[in-house]
Amino acid sequence: MKPAEQITFDRSSFQFVEGKISLKAPHSKDRRQTDLVYSIDELEHVEPDFPSWIYSPSSQSLVPTVEAIRWGNFLLAFGRRSCLVFDREAGLLVGTVALHRRDTDDAGFYSVNFQDADDLLVVVYEGGIFAVDSTGILWHRQKIWDDLATSIDAHTIVVNTGDEGCYTLDSRTGWMR
Repeated sequence: MKPAEQITFDRSSFQFVEGKISLKAPHSKDRRQTDLVYSIDELEHVEPDFPSWIYSPSSQSLVPTVEAIRWGNFLLAFGRRSCLVFDREAGLLVGTVALHRRDTDDAGFYSVNFQDADDLLVVVYEGGIFAVDSTGILWHRQKIWDDLATSIDAHTIVVNTGDEGCYTLDSRTGWMR
């Protein structure tokens, strides 16, 4: 399987086509909420108020942003409150991960990192960790924002909690070891 890679939307049109999936997030300047519209087999589905908002120095305003990861047949699209997991070849939405984020969070601190671990993709964001394999979403677990995943492999994930030490998760189940 090819390594996972982060991909970006074209900010001028804010539209993205990947396999059989089309994503777009049209917005107007006078509206703070922007929907994500995805098309599968020419049917449009709307995820209301999906993108996060970040400050753009070029436009000197807040603009919607969606982070995306391409991994194997999957496309993961990260919004403010959820991550949509698509099978881009089959043209299916295979699952949604409800992210551990609050409406009061400062989206400027949002961070999404990912690591291939054999036939597994482990995604670490500021409020949680989840894993995807060739069948879809395996597990999802909340973490404290300050906790850092310091080691990820096919069997274990080591999370450093700072002064309190660390804990280890099973990569396949998300259970604490």
